Amino acid sequence: MPTSQRPAPYQPGRPAELAKALTVLLNPQWLQLYWLLGVLDYIDARWEAFVYTLLAMGILPTLGYLAYSRGLKLPNTYDLPHRYRLVPFGFNFLGLALMLPMLFAWPEWVDTTFTGSVAHFQVTAGYCAASSLVAALITLRYKLSLHMVGYCALAVPMAYVDLLPHPQVEVGLLVGELLKFGALGILVGWSRLFLRAHTSAEVLWGTVVGILVALGYWAVVWTV
Repeated sequence: MPTSQRPAPYQPGRPAELAKALTVLLNPQWLQLYWLLGVLDYIDARWEAFVYTLLAMGILPTLGYLAYSRGLKLPNTYDLPHRYRLVPFGFNFLGLALMLPMLFAWPEWVDTTFTGSVAHFQVTAGYCAASSLVAALITLRYKLSLHMVGYCALAVPMAYVDLLPHPQVEVGLLVGELLKFGALGILVGWSRLFLRAHTSAEVLWGTVVGILVALGYWAVVWTV
């Protein structure tokens, strides 16, 4: 996963604003938040679980990161300099640490019927932590698109959940899921390329790693 020389800075305009919006809304931290909220919705958790997860994995880490970035006076938050690339992981792990009380001290917020649903949520949170650790270790040596890692890790399980209500999956349904999640994935990859945050190879490697993360997640979930 070598890193090649960066192209010239992107040009401002509407495409740049769209690319920035995609980069912010589908950043790795918030993608993990969407993943956890989706699992809570799927297992019909209590509202307290949604609020706590939103605070722990979304609002507090984001505010902390923004304050830290402003203190560093980084010139371009869409493509962090190499020496700051691990900073977002620190706030990501902070959010996951804040999730621990709900995961183990207040499981009744997650599993209202005590049917074992809390175990699935614990596995999801644990896998978020594991995938972040793997991505952080890779980042120490190589630069790959963490946006694509996060998006693909989320898109594959979401497509599977969409297909669950259909006992016999038709070709049309599969094509529809591929078009829906594939189109958004292409937009995410385009946004990182447009903002000159990554090369094509880094976006491709991020996609591969994200799919592997998703497959690993489901391999673990099936055993719970």
